[in-house]
Amino acid sequence: MNIQIINPIETPNWDDLLLTADRATFFHTTAWARVLRESYHYKPLYFTIIENGKLAGLIPVMEIDSFLTGQRGVSLPFTDICHPIAETPDIFQALMDRLSQHGKSAGWKHIEIKGGGELLDGAPHCEEHFEHILDLDGNEEGLIKSFRESTRRNIHKAEKEGVAVSAPAHAGSPGSVLRPALPDPPALRPSASAVVVF
Repeated sequence: MNIQIINPIETPNWDDLLLTADRATFFHTTAWARVLRESYHYKPLYFTIIENGKLAGLIPVMEIDSFLTGQRGVSLPFTDICHPIAETPDIFQALMDRLSQHGKSAGWKHIEIKGGGELLDGAPHCEEHFEHILDLDGNEEGLIKSFRESTRRNIHKAEKEGVAVSAPAHAGSPGSVLRPALPDPPALRPSASAVVVF
């Protein structure tokens, strides 16, 4: 397998490539990588397998170098969840092997992966949390009726003051959604992060 380490900010059409993969989310996009790089000066290292023009595997990582916590790889910081993308367990294992090799040679203390627990057999779980999933599949009127009264008042006030919300045309634009991370998810789902310590 040909594993590439890609910086999505410098890769033309990265967000279009994401559209070829299941489970891609906003956190996998160029826009999110740019936010983390520009805000925190993290280095994007996206461990990637591309087969026949399709994204077959991805573990997005930011290299963090902190005087407090040392150098490490995190997939991805400041995200609720960022599942690895892998068509098969073999693809995921190949990505993890390459990621571990890179982390050791770069002097990282550890790698933290948020999400993808089903792929992380044997890795120690460092924390457990819940994913909060908001079902937006209904009509607008039904969704608004489900809000608290104070939320409906705030929406009405914003509309009166001319606040407007629009959906961007490009998948990588801030605020865009590529596709649901999981089909028909429950409202809360237990999830875990894992750490590989060197």
